[in-house]
Amino acid sequence: MEQKGLAMDLWEKRLEDYLAEYTLPYGAEHNLNRVFRVLKLSAAWPDFVKLLEKSREELMETEVPGSSGKRGPSVLPASLPGDAWPLWLYGADRTFAYEAHMKETAALKDAARIHPYSLQYLYSILLLEDAAVLWDKAGIPREIRHDSFEDFGYKLLECRKMYGIDGTFVDWFRRFYTVSRFKLGRLQFELVHASDYDELKEPVKINGTMITPDMTLINVHIPSCGHMPYESVADAYDKAVEFFDGLRLEGTDPQPPVFVCHSWLLWPDQEDFLPRKCNVLPFMRDYTIVDKWPDQGSNLWRAFYVKYTGDPAMLPRNGSFQRAWAEYLENGGECGAALGLMVWNKRA
Repeated sequence: MEQKGLAMDLWEKRLEDYLAEYTLPYGAEHNLNRVFRVLKLSAAWPDFVKLLEKSREELMETEVPGSSGKRGPSVLPASLPGDAWPLWLYGADRTFAYEAHMKETAALKDAARIHPYSLQYLYSILLLEDAAVLWDKAGIPREIRHDSFEDFGYKLLECRKMYGIDGTFVDWFRRFYTVSRFKLGRLQFELVHASDYDELKEPVKINGTMITPDMTLINVHIPSCGHMPYESVADAYDKAVEFFDGLRLEGTDPQPPVFVCHSWLLWPDQEDFLPRKCNVLPFMRDYTIVDKWPDQGSNLWRAFYVKYTGDPAMLPRNGSFQRAWAEYLENGGECGAALGLMVWNKRA
């Protein structure tokens, strides 16, 4: 039966191209191409293609303005409150029903006889070409797009380490499709409203700078792509300030660059037990902690790639970071996450 939209050989070409670009270092091409061949022959294939085509239509309707500059639409003064920034920069456009489509994809697992994590990964990577069109339309440099899309490889590796499956087990990719999360050097960044956080609904003073609820903040993510020496972290902050300043009108008085990070890597107790040379320590020292929350170890999979059961004895101890965390937990330590703010002063 003839399929509307892209022909099967074009889906195959997409998969081949993007697996080669983003998963080659992890040796996943052969396995995922095999999974794709199984999918094509399964009863799930027609519904899978319909879902892809529906997603492509939604992506083409996603609000991503054209650009007159190399970094995006330079049409808004920096001094305006956060809600005056372009909608797409916050990833707030909901035309693309990404989370719902990921669930629909996973529901095809029985008909496809494929693990849902692998199905969700195939769905995600097959839409990267449509996402790339939006990045080009928004005027984002291709090097930044490529670096940002590398997270598709990092998440695959996380899934393999955690479950032994080439796929993805987190609904993480939305902001890459809506052109609103950018990898700039070692870190990833996105714009958020200060008022998105309950802790920032009232003004907070950080290092002499008043953070008000109407401010735009630069949210920080730490992708799982290896070590992060502080020099690379500082360089990433500099890149982020330059990148987001490029979206503003010249001649305006911009707000100071304020970074916000909500992460288990900001857990304050780490100062007491991590090795002094650990790269996490200078990263977390940049931030003023606004609040913290215990989480019973829900984030520890990021360090150990096993689901924490509450028994530190079952945790692997490969390397000084894992050993330090495991010993801290054995000694009754509590784990959690923290919210931190930082006013960044660009280096000379």
